[in-house]
This record gives sequence, structure tokens and C-alpha cells, in this order.
Amino acid sequence: MISNYKSILTFFAHPDDETLAAGATINKISNEGCRVHVAIPATGVGARKNILSKKTIDKKLKNLKIDSLKALSKIGVKKSDVYFGKFSDNEMDKYPLLKLIHWAEDIIEKVKPDAIITHHQYCTNIDHRYCHEAIVVATRPSINCYIPIFCAKL
Repeated sequence: MISNYKSILTFFAHPDDETLAAGATINKISNEGCRVHVAIPATGVGARKNILSKKTIDKKLKNLKIDSLKALSKIGVKKSDVYFGKFSDNEMDKYPLLKLIHWAEDIIEKVKPDAIITHHQYCTNIDHRYCHEAIVVATRPSINCYIPIFCAKL
């Protein structure tokens, strides 16, 4: 049962994906004493064919991070346990998958989670599928390590 874990990493592509897909679970397990870490690799601002200026994107990004941290605090996630990436929103497929895998591995090494919650492999959003694939590769079982993965569907 997921509530038996002491440290969980959520790995969802965009700000709010973790709350929409697993917010109730995050709230429940954090209230039960589990430390929840949240990794959000994509900026959440400026999707494909974006016509916004850099100044506008930067302002939106700053506000989105503030709002994300406020929302996450309401469900028991500490500001220090949130990791924001800089991958382009809805364009993660323009990067080699290995770049996202390395970003995930760095966080996994730091957090040392007992389990991970991420997107389901059949999501239609390319960023969601990339996150799922990156976590599967980053947590491939080894002789001394196995991290269970739970998938949520948006």
C-alpha cells in the first residue's frame, strides 16, 4: 500500500499535473507522515508555436512557480521538496530522452524515494509520455535497488 512508504517522489511534466493526477493521494500520505517530493521538469509556460515575448514568459513562469508552491503547501509538500526543471512546455520531445533521464536520476539520487508516482505510459501528451519513459529507465532495477512506480492517468 502506498501509505506504507516514508518518502515518495512525484514526477509529473507540468505544474498542476501532480495535483490533478495525485493531489488527494499526496495530501493523504503527507498527512500520514510520508515526505513527498515533487519534480516538475517542464516549465508549464510557452507551448508549441508560442508567440509571447521572453519578458512575458519569464513573468508567467515566476507567477506559476509561486502559485504551484502555494498549492503544493496546501496538500503537505514543503517548498524545499519541489524541483522545477527548465524543459520547454509541450516540447520535451525536442530534447534527447537521456537529458530528462539524467535530470530524473539526479533528483532520485538526492531524494532516495521509496516509491515514485508519475504519468501513465499511454497519456496522449508527449511530455507525459517522456516523463513516464524517463522514470522507467532511471529506476531500472539493479542488484541493490528497486523503486516501485505508480502511474496516474490525467
